[in-house]
Amino acid sequence: MSLGSGSGDNGCGGSGECGGSRAARVSVIIPTRDEERLLPGLLDRLAILGGWHEVIVADGGSRDRTREIAQAHSIVTRLVAGRDRHEQLNAALRSATGDIVLLIGADLRPGRGTLARLRATRAPAGCLALRHARRAWIYRWGDAFARLRARWTRGAYLDQAPFFARTKAIAAGGFPAHGTYDTSALGRQLTGRKSFAILPAPVVVSCRAWSTPVRTFARYQGKRLRYLMQGDGREARG
Repeated sequence: MSLGSGSGDNGCGGSGECGGSRAARVSVIIPTRDEERLLPGLLDRLAILGGWHEVIVADGGSRDRTREIAQAHSIVTRLVAGRDRHEQLNAALRSATGDIVLLIGADLRPGRGTLARLRATRAPAGCLALRHARRAWIYRWGDAFARLRARWTRGAYLDQAPFFARTKAIAAGGFPAHGTYDTSALGRQLTGRKSFAILPAPVVVSCRAWSTPVRTFARYQGKRLRYLMQGDGREARG
């Protein structure tokens, strides 16, 4: 699949590495579906932090007020749509004009210093440092496990706020149709044998999917095992 080069100049330069004589421009992509409750808080947080090149909301057919909220907020540059998750992400990637694209779910809240860390990185792919909003030991353990898994597999899930060098992501064909593993698959493809960057910039995630941590962890690992057994060439819904 060819995504084209987008409407901006060549993000991260001909070498595909970010950095250089000017600060890298960071495009934020927010994939949504029925996120009217959490989206306003994220948009307000991004506005407070400031400095983003653009903020793109990629909607997957919301039936609530998500689209209206996105269109009304001053921080949002544009709203794009896709029928399913990888189409959402690729529509946003095609429209982005920054050097780096940062994916943030509606229930994430980036910390101060995030933009500076992203502008300074030269990695083709990476993620932020996941931090669950609840700080009981099992959630802290989950934070550490997520970082180890991302480093070992060279890929991150959406709740870890993955980022990619835009032109390299486009050249690789964009996000594959791998369900919830699309971002991690692209990370592996872009990094090859190189180190996957985990920036020391925290991103706080809600625990809405982790009300029963042990059971949720087991379910997710079971899905991941089935995905790995299928191979990267097949779509995995989860």
